[in-house]
Amino acid sequence: MTTSSRSVLVIGGSYAGLHAAELLAQQLPSHWSVTLVERNTHFNHVYSFPRSAVAGQAHRNFIPYTGKLNKLNNQAQSDSSLSGAHPKIRLINASVTKIVDRKVFLDRMVDLQQPLAHPLSSPAHEPIHALSSSVLADSPAGSVVTDSGYASSVTTKSPTKGKHQLASAQSIEQIGNPPADRAPQQTFQVGWDFLVYALGSHMPPPLHLPINQHRSKLNGVAFLEAQRAAIAAAEKIVIVGGGALGIQYACDIAHRYQLLGQPKHVTLIHSRPAFLPTFKPEIGQKVKQALADFGVHVVLGERVNLAKLHADLEIQKKLGGSGKVVVESVSNENKHWEADLVLTCTGQVPNTSLMSQFCPLAVLGGTGSSGLIRVTRGLQISPSRLGPSPVETPTGERSVCECGLASLQISSRPVVPKENPVWKRVFAIGDCVDGFGAIKAGHVGWNQAEVAARNILASVAFLERNASTPGLHEAVDLDQVEFEQYVPSPPMIKLTLGLHRVVTQLRSAEDPDELVVAEKTVVPDPESNDPGQTSSAWRDMWGRYDLVDEDQIRDGWA
Repeated sequence: MTTSSRSVLVIGGSYAGLHAAELLAQQLPSHWSVTLVERNTHFNHVYSFPRSAVAGQAHRNFIPYTGKLNKLNNQAQSDSSLSGAHPKIRLINASVTKIVDRKVFLDRMVDLQQPLAHPLSSPAHEPIHALSSSVLADSPAGSVVTDSGYASSVTTKSPTKGKHQLASAQSIEQIGNPPADRAPQQTFQVGWDFLVYALGSHMPPPLHLPINQHRSKLNGVAFLEAQRAAIAAAEKIVIVGGGALGIQYACDIAHRYQLLGQPKHVTLIHSRPAFLPTFKPEIGQKVKQALADFGVHVVLGERVNLAKLHADLEIQKKLGGSGKVVVESVSNENKHWEADLVLTCTGQVPNTSLMSQFCPLAVLGGTGSSGLIRVTRGLQISPSRLGPSPVETPTGERSVCECGLASLQISSRPVVPKENPVWKRVFAIGDCVDGFGAIKAGHVGWNQAEVAARNILASVAFLERNASTPGLHEAVDLDQVEFEQYVPSPPMIKLTLGLHRVVTQLRSAEDPDELVVAEKTVVPDPESNDPGQTSSAWRDMWGRYDLVDEDQIRDGWA
């Protein structure tokens, strides 16, 4: 068995990615390690963003990674056989700009030998999209990272004299080895033996942190506080999209300001005739009743002109958030809703652009698309042998006719891609994958992380058994590994209906095959005079990330 150091790289440290990284760090052989690449400095608990945007306490949503990572490394070091060994898991606070065979490229230089007291990154308050001139000197000229993860050209300041500078046309993957005047461990590149792609989806605007700022806790809190101030200042609020997010915003806003004696006019517009049809009808009925109790004006079966709305919201933004916005119906030009504030809670877009460049045939839509990633039941990426997905016509229909393909200069004959053995080492989990009918939710990504982690561990064990000579790992056929098959869980949900009610659809404790709808009341926090602050659910969340000491909990800016 070879004892050379090998690694599993996990891209994305949210619910699915962090869980996969944790499981792998706990169970990989001693000479294997886990590298987690995440652009946010803190774990973002996005499920509680809406509540904080209405009732405050935003800092509780941004949880340090250090507690969990330090615990995992301490557990590994407690094994006497690992004394003095490399860290079992490390966090690189950066964005991936490109994936290639057996390595990725980052948007910044990192020192892989840096002590692990803090994540590997640029200085803490250095904006991810506006690095200092000293860092830009180490980067491709004019290189920044957009929200899709790709480098684009901008005008930058001249680098500090004496620093290494790249020609403007040179891409990040052409950098090669660092120059002699730089510490050799600093690099844009991170290698991998297995890759877990867990970049999820781009959130709707109310949850989407600005891409032109450093993804720090400080900026995240400021984003939610600005939203809270806008909600407080608005009299008429229109929420577009009646999924779980839109429902929570509508209920929280209406209920909170009802309790404060300052009721607001809240309108919720939903394109479907019923709420949450994926779940049992009882869920939708409870939602309608709660909205009625809080005085929310509900509009069902109505689509709005999103293109015009987005343009109007941009104008309002340039005016500092002042002025009215008119939300117009698509079906009836005489139907419209005036608002001081509009919250667009429509859908999520899979964050798959990096994968569509690395392996286009694994992404619905191919190169440059934002479609879901095709995976096997073992959660390996699954490149299609039939070429790109069907063409979508202007009317929204999907066509595979030769005329449609010809318009895109695509052959109608099946495309058989050249098999790349590296693809068998790439797994995808979470909201970015086509999960065989599974809904997009944190618990689904969590379950997928467990299956993917176990299948990677099985692959590693197979490699260790069959590659007794260094360098033979690459030659081992992973098709012989018996993978666990992912089976989607039934649709489950935990949804707040106002500040003090929670409705759930979960498995029955008596019969796991049966789904049960239940409701409970959440007790207000006795230590707070604010009716929006409930008891210690947030403490439980911090405890899951191994931050349970009272000082750690009280230090909201940890």
